[in-house]
Amino acid sequence: MRARADRDVDYLVASLRDPEFRDLAATTLGQIGAREATPTLLPLLDASDQFIRIAAARALGRLRAVQGLPRLLELAEADPLPVVRSWALFAAVMIGGDTVRTRLLTLIDSPEPSTRALALAGLLRLGDPIDVADARQHVRRLGWRQRREVRRVGRKLAQRTS
Repeated sequence: MRARADRDVDYLVASLRDPEFRDLAATTLGQIGAREATPTLLPLLDASDQFIRIAAARALGRLRAVQGLPRLLELAEADPLPVVRSWALFAAVMIGGDTVRTRLLTLIDSPEPSTRALALAGLLRLGDPIDVADARQHVRRLGWRQRREVRRVGRKLAQRTS
C-alpha cells in the first residue's frame, strides 16, 4: 500500500470511511504508529463488522492509545464474538495500566480458555511481582495444552510490546 510507504496519514484516515478498505486502513495506521489517528479509530470499535472491530482494537493497542482503554475493556467483556473479545483484551494488555491489571485478575478463572490464557500471559507480561506469582500458580494447575497456549500468547505479547 503506497499510503503506508509514504506515511500518508490523511489518506489513511479518509480511507476509514470506505467500507471496503476500513480494516486495512486501521491496521496500517497502527503499523505506522499514527497516534494522531486515534480519535478516528475509536468509533470503529462500534462497527457492525467484526473484522473492523478487530482491526481497530489491534491498531489502538499498537498505538498504546489510553483513550481507547475503557471501550476496549468493554469489548473484551461484552462483545458477542469470542475472537473480538480476545483481540480487545490483547490490545488492552498492550496498552497496560492498573485498570487492565485489575481486569486481568478477574479473568484468570474465565471459563473461556483463550481469555484465561490471555489473562495469565498478560499478568506475566505486566510484571507485578505479586501478580506474576499468582499467575504462575494458576498456570501450574492448567493442563499441558492450556500451558502451551499461555506460552504462545506470552510470546505474541512480547513481540508486540517490545
